[in-house]
Amino acid sequence: MRILRRAIVTLTVAGFGVLAVAPVAQAYDGLCDSGYMCLYTDAGYGGTLRGFSNSKLSFAGGAWLNDKTSSASANGGSCHRSYYINRDDWVLNDGYFYLNSRQLDNMNYRDPDLTNGAGVGSWAAPANANDQVSSAQFSDCR
Repeated sequence: MRILRRAIVTLTVAGFGVLAVAPVAQAYDGLCDSGYMCLYTDAGYGGTLRGFSNSKLSFAGGAWLNDKTSSASANGGSCHRSYYINRDDWVLNDGYFYLNSRQLDNMNYRDPDLTNGAGVGSWAAPANANDQVSSAQFSDCR
């Protein structure tokens, strides 16, 4: 009986040791490089990160990022706003939010949790913008 008890305790401790050293999911700080808008598949800037420098892009029609964004950030090099839109045709009346450029405006440039509203626009709090983004574009460029 003692041997069985020791074996159980040893396995239990070994199991906790394995849990303690298990790798954690990739997390970012939500700060895009200059000239980029960034989208993350998980809240808190976690999961997969995709940074874009294109002026307009669409994820609809089966693209992997379509309706799979849970946090976002922006750092336009010459553009003050990055719009994140619910449709692939860049029509703002179907739901959108925008973030300002970190380097140009230094305010409202990232949102770690799109479930409680996002940036400025029709998806601002208390709206839920999580898993709603289908396209993005830079705006207010100089």
